[in-house]
Amino acid sequence: MQRESSSPVTNTELARMVQAAELEAHKTQQEMNKFLRRAGLGRYVDYFHDFGLESLHDLMDPDIVNRDALRGEIGMSPREIDAFYQALETEKGKTTPDAPLVIH
Repeated sequence: MQRESSSPVTNTELARMVQAAELEAHKTQQEMNKFLRRAGLGRYVDYFHDFGLESLHDLMDPDIVNRDALRGEIGMSPREIDAFYQALETEKGKTTPDAPLVIH
């Protein structure tokens, strides 16, 4: 929906934009949850959410997620951390830098 910059946004339009943003955020979180479950780490979904992670993009950011955080903040064992990084490498191979992250 394109509009002139001087036109005010109606309450209906604003509600639709908010709803679309919430739906996108939910889809992004569900993609992350599916990734964790496929990696055998589904029991940690809530821990990742509590840690403030909301997307696969977050999981792939080494400034946010690293071995120390996985061990100390999330509570993963060394074996689970290895499984996490192995699954992450597999996921990275499915995407290109310009492509959106998609999990089927």
